[in-house]
Amino acid sequence: MQLVRYARAQEEMMATPPAMPSDIVFDAGAARAVIASSLARGQGMLSEVDAKTLLAAYGVPVVATHIAKTPADVAAIAAKVLAIDQACVVKILSDDISHKSDVGGVRLGLESAVAAQAAAKAMLDRIGSEHPRARI
Repeated sequence: MQLVRYARAQEEMMATPPAMPSDIVFDAGAARAVIASSLARGQGMLSEVDAKTLLAAYGVPVVATHIAKTPADVAAIAAKVLAIDQACVVKILSDDISHKSDVGGVRLGLESAVAAQAAAKAMLDRIGSEHPRARI
């Protein structure tokens, strides 16, 4: 019986989807604005935030992203996120650093606002000393 269910599930997964789902909603104007803004800044690649905004404009689900300017802001945002979710992620945001994890700019599984704030401060300190020209 399990094998039959698996086979049916495989057939359903392999079925060709409709060319254009009827329930898709997208905002072409918002998508154009993201791309125009990136081009105006002279960027050859979309930032993570811009890429998520572009995907969302075309109806692709993306994880909520919040931008903080200071470690204290990170703590405040983390407190709100952690009221709903069990953990949060802190990443640096810099057009000068595309591979955030390579420079210690990503911390996963943070379960308190204090831990998120400490992670943000440690990132700023480390990256500030190792990559002083990077705009964060």
